[in-house]
Amino acid sequence: MNKLTVVKGLDKYEIILQDYKMIYGLNYNIKFDILRTILRFYKNNKSSEYAVEENNVARLYINDKEVKPKDILVFHVNKHYSIIDDFKLSTKSLISKYLETLLSNESFFDTINTLNILFESLSQEITIESSVSGCFNTMVPKQLIKLLTPQYLENDISKDEYDLSLEEIILFQLNLIDYINKHDNTINHIIICIELPKLTETIYSKIKEMKNCYILIFTDLEDSQIEDISKYYLCENKILDLADENQVFNLICDNNYKLLTLKEGREYVEKYIFEKEHEKARFIMDLLT
Repeated sequence: MNKLTVVKGLDKYEIILQDYKMIYGLNYNIKFDILRTILRFYKNNKSSEYAVEENNVARLYINDKEVKPKDILVFHVNKHYSIIDDFKLSTKSLISKYLETLLSNESFFDTINTLNILFESLSQEITIESSVSGCFNTMVPKQLIKLLTPQYLENDISKDEYDLSLEEIILFQLNLIDYINKHDNTINHIIICIELPKLTETIYSKIKEMKNCYILIFTDLEDSQIEDISKYYLCENKILDLADENQVFNLICDNNYKLLTLKEGREYVEKYIFEKEHEKARFIMDLLT
């Protein structure tokens, strides 16, 4: 198990996860705060005077070790993703990072070297023909990307986000990220924040395939596909990480109404997640709200 700690001033969210975690519950402010703090940290935005004054500076820890923005990649996967905008290949562009990783593959080395030889030859011809001469910079993947006009093709037909379903938009992003995760060895940690209204079977299958990264799934709906309740991080008036047995015991089992064993406490919480109308679920609701 790994621990991802998100800190904003005095607020601290400790999330225990092996691979992915459902950030679930009706406390939208906490869920929003976790997501926004991670994104703010990664974008390395200069803290406002208010943030400094109120000690609301964002920090991130992995297994209790503080990390820097340059040590990680953070991807925000959501339904508002625009392929058209991402094709502009800005600094934080997902497609730009994907293409850079793709062109860094050894299979492209010979072709890139050939291009550099041709550019060198061209600069020599310019020198012969003109008193104003110069040389081209050596082409590396990051520079070559700037010469590309990317397209998303399916069966040789170009498509954009308006041609894709919600599920296809999410999968498009996850597939690019998965390739980056598997082939870019320069990054120590990858965090993927997924916002979606419902976790479909196809999206869940893709998430389970993705290894060696930290995936946080922000959703308003429980999902019966994920039966292991330790995959849930509950955000209500109180926060409960169901992978932390001490939290479960202290908050659920050792309560002021009915003492429960750890096994019973987990059974009650399971009812709370999947069977809201059950008597045990209502008991947990009273404890968390």
